[in-house]
Amino acid sequence: MKRVLAAMILTGAVLGLLPGRGLAENAIYVYGGQCSTRPHDVTIQQPISGNFLVVDDAHFTDDSFVGPIYYGIRASHFFKNNPHWGIEAEFFHPKARMEVDREYDIRGEWHGKDADQKDAKIDDYIQSFEISHGFNFLLLNGVYRYGFFKTDRIPYGRLQLLMRAGAGITILHPESKIDEQRRYIESGGYEIGDFGFQLSPGIEFTIFRGLDGFADYKYTYAEMDHVTIKYGTADTVFTTDHIDFGLSYHFK
Repeated sequence: MKRVLAAMILTGAVLGLLPGRGLAENAIYVYGGQCSTRPHDVTIQQPISGNFLVVDDAHFTDDSFVGPIYYGIRASHFFKNNPHWGIEAEFFHPKARMEVDREYDIRGEWHGKDADQKDAKIDDYIQSFEISHGFNFLLLNGVYRYGFFKTDRIPYGRLQLLMRAGAGITILHPESKIDEQRRYIESGGYEIGDFGFQLSPGIEFTIFRGLDGFADYKYTYAEMDHVTIKYGTADTVFTTDHIDFGLSYHFK
């Protein structure tokens, strides 16, 4: 994970040092924020234990401000001949933790026996299920911006409206305790998940000579298929709303 962040920072630095005559504009963004993952079914499969359980509409919490906190970084390039348009590489680190202190409807089998039940106390089955070192996104974005209050010094505008769309991979760090079987790896333990995508409108404003502040909304979607748990896998979908805020620096 540290290598991913180092590569993102290096990309932004290299873009900033390239000759201005060949490029229109480059920028690097650093931000924090908070996310909220919408309820979705969670499926647990542990064949060796005879467990196949579907939890209906599981709820998640995010703990965005609990370490490791929610953060993101992106490197942007806007084209010389069409400066409204740009491309970006972006990495961000949302988290999701299943709320196991609730009652849920469940379906399936547990230790080979019928487990269909309404309002089941879920921690009798799932003591914890979380991806709290991140269901991290590494995306390639296309971005469109429209600027207001342009000057010779700030040709892209003191105030900008932006729209991003991006797709790429997810990098997961799952942790769980299911059927009293714990899977937790303090370091490492990352796995490549399915593709994810985002849609993200935002606003950006000049603070001082290339230094901008910004705020974004993100909608992200990623299928969590075959997430590793002890003796099996878990499946769900993370549909997540994000609010981000941070600083950017624009290179000329």
